[in-house]
Amino acid sequence: MNKFSGEFAGYDENEPTSRNGGKGEVIKMLKEKHGYSNVVLIGDGTTDLEASPPADAFIGKYTCAVL
Repeated sequence: MNKFSGEFAGYDENEPTSRNGGKGEVIKMLKEKHGYSNVVLIGDGTTDLEASPPADAFIGKYTCAVL
């Protein structure tokens, strides 16, 4: 969440994606609820990689900035 000024105001601690292992929980729930047999997660960090498995594949995005 962002304040009107653009400052980081925090996050919803009740959302599973706000805690370690939460993205994996969401993927598992989506597979069970909708019967998906394959789920590919695209992410840019370690918490995304941790969700594979239960994600069947992970595509990592890496960005490098030169200052």
